Amino acid sequence: MFQDLRYGARMLLKKPGFTVIAVLTMALGIGANTAIFSVMMSVLVRPLPVEEPDTLVYLWNKNQLLGASQSYFSDDDILAFRERAEGCAQVAAWLPFNVNVKGVQPERVEGMIVETTFFQTLGVHPLLGRAFDKEDDGVVIIGYGLWQRQFGGDPNLIGQKVNIENFGERQQILLGVMPSEFDFPPRTEVWFPYSLREALATIIFAPSRGSSAA
Repeated sequence: MFQDLRYGARMLLKKPGFTVIAVLTMALGIGANTAIFSVMMSVLVRPLPVEEPDTLVYLWNKNQLLGASQSYFSDDDILAFRERAEGCAQVAAWLPFNVNVKGVQPERVEGMIVETTFFQTLGVHPLLGRAFDKEDDGVVIIGYGLWQRQFGGDPNLIGQKVNIENFGERQQILLGVMPSEFDFPPRTEVWFPYSLREALATIIFAPSRGSSAA
């Protein structure tokens, strides 16, 4: 082994240009792999920014006749799941759509229409303000990044109207701001309340402690 190492070192010293290129290539490869691994760990492997993420069950509808792998649930579907899902503490649903925001400058961001039990099901609470309840209408909760970027991180905006469009309504009352670490669903920055008036795309189960969901 030592003879092989000495021989390899002599060959590398005889060709310094090749040696430098080889070392740099290996360094770049190791650095790139380390960076990709870090991103994969933070995006795909890290636990969800919610309370007890291992107890959550993510569910969507599949329509084989239409060839749709993720189709919408009806209100009746959601209510039936809520009534019959034994061992689940809460059930919440959401529907994604894009949102127009006008603060410092116009911006289009990813938003969600969520059932009013959404944040309670995830076990998370706003950094400022409060979560939705069944009586809320014309209100919005936004992400920490959007609050900083478009509204200057102004805490006095809680309870005030902000320029965030929701199906034609251009202003909403800012009900709350989520913590900076909350990012669910990923890249979502705006959440509107929903009270089972139309079909939603996804359902989350939050099984009660000590039980399992199938």
